[in-house]
Amino acid sequence: MHEHRVAWSRRPSVIGHSARRRSVVLVLPVLLAACGSESPPSTPSSGSTATVTEVVVTGPSPLTASGEKAQFAASARYSDGSTKDQTSSAQWLSSDSLVIAVAAGGLATATGGGSASVRATVQSVTGVRSIQVIPNAPAADANTQGRIDNIQTAADLIAYHQENVAGSAFRVLSVITRWDLPLRVYVEPSASRVNVERALIYWQTVAGLPYVLIDSNAEPRILVRAGSEGLFGTAQGRGGIDATYANNRARSGLVEIRPDLASCEMSQTSCAVLFEQTIAGALGIFGQVPGGITFGAARASSREINLLVGLYGLPHGAHVSADGSWNVVR
Repeated sequence: MHEHRVAWSRRPSVIGHSARRRSVVLVLPVLLAACGSESPPSTPSSGSTATVTEVVVTGPSPLTASGEKAQFAASARYSDGSTKDQTSSAQWLSSDSLVIAVAAGGLATATGGGSASVRATVQSVTGVRSIQVIPNAPAADANTQGRIDNIQTAADLIAYHQENVAGSAFRVLSVITRWDLPLRVYVEPSASRVNVERALIYWQTVAGLPYVLIDSNAEPRILVRAGSEGLFGTAQGRGGIDATYANNRARSGLVEIRPDLASCEMSQTSCAVLFEQTIAGALGIFGQVPGGITFGAARASSREINLLVGLYGLPHGAHVSADGSWNVVR
C-alpha cells in the first residue's frame, strides 16, 4: 500500500513536467512566427512571382539652365502590394532629347528649353514624369570681354550679324545688337494680340526671354501688324530689327503677317508656328541655322535656343571672334 501511494504520488509530477515541456515546444513556433511578421512587406521575396503593376517616376521640375543635371528615381509597385526602388535597373528614356537627355540610372541633363517627359520602364511597365526646362533670363555680362564656350553658338552669332546689317542705320558688321529685356512689343489692331502673346510665351519658355505688351507705339519696340509692304514683309510673315541707335541698342523692329493670317486660330498648328516664327525673326533668328525653324521646322532647335540665350547674354557693342572670344568695341 505504501509503495503504491508513492508511485501514484509521483505520477502527477511527471505528467506536469511533460506538459510544461510540450508547452515550451508549442510556444516557440508562435514566437518565431510573430517575429517573422514584423519584417516589412515592401520588398518582394526572392523567387516571388509578383509582377510590376505601376512605376512611379519622381524628380525635379522645372530645370532652369541648359546643362543643369538632375537625378530622377523610379519606384516599382508589385501585384502583392510590395514596392521596390528600381532606379538603377530601370530602362530610362527622354521623350525629347533636345529638351532633356537621360542616362542609365536616371541622371538627366537639360539640353534646351521646352517641355518633355522622363520615362522609366520596369518589366514592360512605364512610368512618366513630365518636366519643363525654362532657362533663366540671360543676364548681360558686365565685363568688356569674355569667351563663348560653345563654338557653334559663336559661329551662329557671327553669321547673325554678317548676314543682316542692311536695314540697320548704325549696325556694324559682326557687332552685337539685340533687344533690351524685357522685350517691348506693340501689336496693332490689325493683328491678333492674343496670338502674339502666345508666341511670346513660347519664346519665354524655351529661351527665358521676358516680354511686356505695351499700349502705345513708342520705340524701342517690336511692332506687329498685318500687311505686306514692310522692310521684312513677305507672303506669310517676317520679323527683324530694322534700325538701331548709335549705341547699338535696337530702335525699331517689324513683324508683318499676311492679312488673312493676322488673326488665325492658334488652335491650328500652322497658325501657332507662323506667329512663333515671325516673332523669332525679330528676336534674332534669321535663317543662319540649317534645319531650323526658318527652314520649315515646327519648333526651334537647341542650336537656335543657344543662339538666343547667347545673344541676350552679351553686352551691346560686343564683337565676336571665330574662336568664341568677344570684346566690346563700341
